[in-house]
Amino acid sequence: MQSESIMQRIRDIGLEEVRKDNLPPLIYTQLAIEKGIELSRKFKADPQVIEAALWLGDSRLGPCIRENRIPDHVKESMDFAKVALKEAGASKEFIEKAVQAMSEHHSTKHKTIEGEIVANADGYKFLQPVGLFYLLCETSKKKSYVDALKYALGKLEEKWNTLTILECKKEMEQNYKTLKFVLESAIEKASKMNYK
Repeated sequence: MQSESIMQRIRDIGLEEVRKDNLPPLIYTQLAIEKGIELSRKFKADPQVIEAALWLGDSRLGPCIRENRIPDHVKESMDFAKVALKEAGASKEFIEKAVQAMSEHHSTKHKTIEGEIVANADGYKFLQPVGLFYLLCETSKKKSYVDALKYALGKLEEKWNTLTILECKKEMEQNYKTLKFVLESAIEKASKMNYK
C-alpha cells in the first residue's frame, strides 16, 4: 500500500497532464476513477493501483493527438507512468501493477483484476449521458453535426464492447440502448435533412 502523500503526488501528476491539453478531459478521468474505486471494493482489488492507472492511462493522449499518433498513446502513457510513478515514490511492485493495468485499459483480455476493472471503469466515460454528451459537445466544435453524432456513437459502441464484467454490462445496458437509440435517431433525422 502506498502512502497518502505518494497517492496525492500521483493525482497531482495526472491532473497536471490533463491540464496541459484537456486530454483526456478531467470529467472522463473523474468518472472512470469513481467507478474504478467502487469496483475495486466489490472485487477486492487494489484501489490505489486502479486509481493510478486511470489517472495516467491516457496521460500522453494530448501529444499523440496533436502529432496524429493516437494508437501510440497507450504505450507512451505507460512509459510516462513508469517514470512519473517512480518520481512520486511508488514501490517497484506498485509501478509494475499500475502499468500492467494501464496496458489492458482498451482490451477485453486481462491478466489481472485491476486491469479488468480499469478497462471496465474506462468504459463508463461514454456509457453515461454526462460523459457522452460532453464528448458530443467537444466533438461538434471540430466536426460536422452528423460526423460528431457518428463519432459519439462509435465511442459508445467501443466502450460497450470493452465491458467484460457482467455486473457492469447489466448496470449500463439500459444507458447503452437508450443512448444508442437517441444517437441513431439523430443521425438518421439530421442526414435526411442534409444538416451538416
